[in-house]
Amino acid sequence: MSFNCKNCNGDLLENSEILTINDKTIIKCSYCGSKFLIKESDAVKIQRIKSQTQKEIALNKQRLDAEKEKRRLEYEKEKAQKAEIESFKKSKLAKILIIFAIISTLVCILELSGGICLSGIIALAQTILYLTAWLMGMQIIKAKVPNLHILLFISALILMIPFFITFSNSPETVVNESTEFLWSDIEMQEYLPEPERTYGEIGYNTDTSLQVTLYESSKEDFKNYLDACVAAGYQIEAEKSSSSYEAFNSEGYKLRLHLFSYNDGDVFGIYLDAPDKMDEFEWPSHGIATLLPVTKSNIGRISWNNSETFIIHVGNTTPDEYTEYVKACEDIGFIVDYSKTDDYYSASNSEGYKLKVYYRGFNTIEISLKAPDTAELSDSSETPLSQVDDTTETPSVSEILDKIKNVENKISDKIDSITRQENTDSTTASPSNSSEMIDGMSKEFKEAMDSYEDFFDEYVSFMTKYADSGNPISMLVDYGKFMLQLADMTEKFEAWQEEDLSDVELAYYLEVSNRITQKLLTLD
Repeated sequence: MSFNCKNCNGDLLENSEILTINDKTIIKCSYCGSKFLIKESDAVKIQRIKSQTQKEIALNKQRLDAEKEKRRLEYEKEKAQKAEIESFKKSKLAKILIIFAIISTLVCILELSGGICLSGIIALAQTILYLTAWLMGMQIIKAKVPNLHILLFISALILMIPFFITFSNSPETVVNESTEFLWSDIEMQEYLPEPERTYGEIGYNTDTSLQVTLYESSKEDFKNYLDACVAAGYQIEAEKSSSSYEAFNSEGYKLRLHLFSYNDGDVFGIYLDAPDKMDEFEWPSHGIATLLPVTKSNIGRISWNNSETFIIHVGNTTPDEYTEYVKACEDIGFIVDYSKTDDYYSASNSEGYKLKVYYRGFNTIEISLKAPDTAELSDSSETPLSQVDDTTETPSVSEILDKIKNVENKISDKIDSITRQENTDSTTASPSNSSEMIDGMSKEFKEAMDSYEDFFDEYVSFMTKYADSGNPISMLVDYGKFMLQLADMTEKFEAWQEEDLSDVELAYYLEVSNRITQKLLTLD
């Protein structure tokens, strides 16, 4: 049954409002609003109740469906969130963040216990970044940017560069009990002015290398001695800062002065290296040396020449001629994975031969060429990501730092065993277990130090590329190469089993360390 509005002919039973007033039923047209008094039959009343009931059931069903969908979405979201948190808990990154946060906290406490210092502030910033990254990974802190905790972790790692620079340049304590030594005991005394006060410690003292640390000094003492050295002729290729000075004299002796300041006083170190002894040489006509351009100068010294390694020091080579030689090497293909500064060039060719060219100062260069290892030939810069991730044992970041620290500790322990000898002979320990020598150094030590420098070359290249691209995901292959270099460095240092360093080895370590520091400074 149906009723139609007399005014608009609309269906009065469709969405109309029905009112009951004094037992009378009034229906209001939903279209035009007209009201009519009606008498409902049982059939009409049943139809109306049924229609209203169906509408209410439909509305309730819609509400229930909406609430059910809302609860389902919330459940799925909560389930995904829990799964994401659980996955983060089990991940290496979560463990690394906790370990690094603990380590940086302890370092921060240790560094700041003696007063405010830059390394302590950097360690504090790292602690905050590690903890924040962990809280974001656990979703305790909500991050609006996806993977923000990974970016914070990378930022904390980058802070290791200035931390190690400031930490390594700040010895922990100053020796309070200074011992006076005789300047006449210095082997190369005729090449240096005598300091006003000779209170300190002689580290190594031969006719080719000298290291002296002077205590109970001041900035004024450092300046006066520096001026005396300049007056003595150390002015060639001079490099000067507020706390260091480096220069050659006319005979090729290389002087380095470093000032260290503390709360309870200043100390400064004196380092002197004799020039290389060179004669006329003939460039090899066979072997891997033939892969390189011949130098203009034939004055020098071939240190190593076999099927795997070629090392030569060449004199009478100006900085411009050094630049020309590097350009000649680039022209014949040594441009793969290159690293270049004003006085250093490192690159490989397409066959994997690795070249290093140094300008050592005083018109002297060092050229080193190494044949690729069998393992290196099997590795390619196009290594698939799956191979890097699955078949390569890639250490965690904490393992990387442990390996670097072990390398540093191994060198530091050997240096301490030498510099703290009460009676220093005219020659310190020299390698005895190695049958092969390169430039007065054991072959194992030379390879270990070169691999040590290669590692930081790869690190600087990796961080520079990251800073330029800002895309860590696209650099997983580069990270794999970085890990391979770390593995090679660790292997080389494990192969070096000598208990003491010779003077030549110690001097070479200091030289490599200085170069690495300069390269790390380019990342600022």
